[in-house]
Amino acid sequence: MYELFECDEALFATTRPWWTSDQWREVRDIYRTVAKKNKGGTYQMSEDVFDFSQIAEPFQASEEKGRGLKAARDIRQGEIVLRTTNNTVAFNDALAYRKFLFALEERFPTFACDIILWNWVQYLDDEVATLGIVVDLNDNNLLNSQDKKAKANVMCGVPPVTGFASWLMWPRRLFNGKEDSYECDMTNLTFYASRNIRKGDELLGEYGDFETNRYDEMGL
Repeated sequence: MYELFECDEALFATTRPWWTSDQWREVRDIYRTVAKKNKGGTYQMSEDVFDFSQIAEPFQASEEKGRGLKAARDIRQGEIVLRTTNNTVAFNDALAYRKFLFALEERFPTFACDIILWNWVQYLDDEVATLGIVVDLNDNNLLNSQDKKAKANVMCGVPPVTGFASWLMWPRRLFNGKEDSYECDMTNLTFYASRNIRKGDELLGEYGDFETNRYDEMGL
């Protein structure tokens, strides 16, 4: 699909445009049309609504990275930054995913390349049994991954419990026979600030926390 849509030229020959709110709404309408015609091949991962616009905002991170997200205000350690919403969609069928890309490309040329760049493959359940292609149909996609220059300040999972509250957790820990796990809930990805983040700082995650590069098993 990457070669078919000539994504090298679309993504890297010029500066990519920002998707407007109106365009995102239309993209979600296109998705819903595809979903109705491909029942069982794709679904929304949540019914929840989470407005992160007061927490994170798009910006041009660098010429190398391109677009990214920065803190719209000071964010405290442990605060929820991003999460799975009704705009997060999963494809467990490669054909439904391809149909969405073609429908999107017909309406917004080159936008399919952004979706190809932003999507990831993850397990759709905590039993690690079912794989799916996941993508956010909003600006959550702009979260860049950590690199050698800057470590992640946004982690996937549940903020660790500290202080007095941690003592209240001990009975459950002893009953379970192990420490609480703060790994990603693959059915409801939640991202929190792993440290205090200042307004204007770039938000960086660790893609390895939730994605698995198994496109071949999805038929792609």
